[in-house]
Amino acid sequence: MKPLLCLLLAAFTPWCACSANESVWKLFYASGTDFGQAQQLVRQLLPEETRLIVQELPVRARTREEILLQSEAVDAGVRSLPCLVLNDEKGAYAAIPLGELSPEALRTAGKLASAPDRNSHTQQRRLVSHLFFHTTLARCSRAPVSQRLNSIENLEELSRCDNLPVGQRQFISLRCLYPALVQFYTDSYQEAHTPDTEQLFRRIIDAVEFARDLDPGSQLGRAAFNERERLRAARLEAKRLD
Repeated sequence: MKPLLCLLLAAFTPWCACSANESVWKLFYASGTDFGQAQQLVRQLLPEETRLIVQELPVRARTREEILLQSEAVDAGVRSLPCLVLNDEKGAYAAIPLGELSPEALRTAGKLASAPDRNSHTQQRRLVSHLFFHTTLARCSRAPVSQRLNSIENLEELSRCDNLPVGQRQFISLRCLYPALVQFYTDSYQEAHTPDTEQLFRRIIDAVEFARDLDPGSQLGRAAFNERERLRAARLEAKRLD
């Protein structure tokens, strides 16, 4: 396993710990919804010696803790709610939307626990979860500045990690880091430029130029080039108005 992915796997600890040969199902549902019927349906299909954990997810995450809950659901493979996640001592291996839950679906999902590509899928979900967490926290206006800056630094570091493919690094820099920096800049700007906002603007430019220069001919590289030109024009217009 690549060093970066080892780090990401360690960064987000599993949402529950299982002993050997123990199974855990986790039912994710949206805050404010009635999960009683969903829970009853799952319990009817619950095998012996299997624990059921019910986890409420916030509709809108406004704190680090709420964002972390959402990112853990992403890490588990949840894409819609309510959703049942199957877990063993190695972590989550299958996510079943409740509308698709059936004995046959459970039998099919059970095979995924021993699938040869399980580890690679886990690593991919963990990376997506990591990006979701830091991008969302960095753009959260209600979060403390220190938390937002820490997430921005995580995204900057990840975009420059040689262990990731160029296309992924471009995506992180242009689609995750760049909008996070722009949002933080917007929240920090107070009617006039300061040395701090000027430094932020420089980091915005660096993120776009970095994505552009990684692979200028790719779709993301061309998009970064166009965005850099737009920023250049906006900066010139701002100077003219000043």
